[in-house]
Amino acid sequence: MTFDSPSEPQRPAAPPPVFGLLAAAFRQNLAGTVSVPLPDGNTASLIIAGARVVQVSHPSTSAMAILNALQRAGILTDRDLPRIERAARKASVPLDDGAVAAGIVSTGTLAAVREALCREAVIAMLLDRDLQPTANWSPVRGLRESCALPLPFLLREAQKRHQELPNIHRVVSGPQQVFGRSSASRPHDLERWEDLKVGAGERQVYFFVDGRRTVYELALATCQSEFEVSRALASLSDGNLVRPLNARDPVTVNVRAARSALRRLLTLLVAVVLLVGGIAWGSLSGRLAPIPSLADASTDPYRSLLRDAPHRRILGAERQFQMVFNRPPASFQELLDERLVVPTDARAALLLGLDGTGGPPRGAP
Repeated sequence: MTFDSPSEPQRPAAPPPVFGLLAAAFRQNLAGTVSVPLPDGNTASLIIAGARVVQVSHPSTSAMAILNALQRAGILTDRDLPRIERAARKASVPLDDGAVAAGIVSTGTLAAVREALCREAVIAMLLDRDLQPTANWSPVRGLRESCALPLPFLLREAQKRHQELPNIHRVVSGPQQVFGRSSASRPHDLERWEDLKVGAGERQVYFFVDGRRTVYELALATCQSEFEVSRALASLSDGNLVRPLNARDPVTVNVRAARSALRRLLTLLVAVVLLVGGIAWGSLSGRLAPIPSLADASTDPYRSLLRDAPHRRILGAERQFQMVFNRPPASFQELLDERLVVPTDARAALLLGLDGTGGPPRGAP
């Protein structure tokens, strides 16, 4: 008689290489440069300082890519480019900053577009398992910060997208797919715009769905990323509001709302609010990082990062302080002054016996 050996439980897959490297940087409060060779032969680089990505060098975040994004959004035209080039040369600034020097784009608009492009480039690299990054953990001095992307926000957003992608790919096959409104196949179904039970981002995408625009064109029209548009389309499809079309489907347009100048203005305002809200939430996420559940942290390498990072940083900082000054730190403030920890580590410092407010350890004379 023979018995089959019980099958071994499957180990959770290791995170993608770039994700693992940035996770280590967050846990240990490392600062330096991460270089990522890309499949097209270029090399992207991320500069990390203060638990944030503060500069992204990538083909999709170059000065010309930023101007192209502004042009696709209708903020710039071909006639503006020569004027921008002259202003950039005169002010001795990068080409994208020339749009501000020329008075065509505001500083806030340029910063928002630049940060959005940097965010999408970094998250795409975080999810790519084929990239092989290298790191040089030496702080970079005197750099020009082009963005401020907190590592906790980037890691959580990458994890969230990793979980959502299977459901999205079930509905959205790629950037060239076309969607139409489900109500277009029901001519006698009078659609009431105010009755749509969807979020602001999904409502904006639904506004531009006309049976002709591709996912890529919807991203341009809404000033959202392709992933955000794909996520909205998947949600709208689940609600039976839109459906994917193929070449054999007749193009039936049932759009009555796009003719009003007031509604176009409201759509633009919604886009600006979403963009500013996303940046504010990203900045807030760097200060208020929720602790993952213990049940999932034991099996999911992604979710254990935020729980363990402050504790590990404090221990490493104490060892480094001891080696440099030949004495243990007297308070959390000493570690903070030496930039060995970040302010959000105060709670972990209290648990380890350091006064998180900067005073002497509890029990000290």
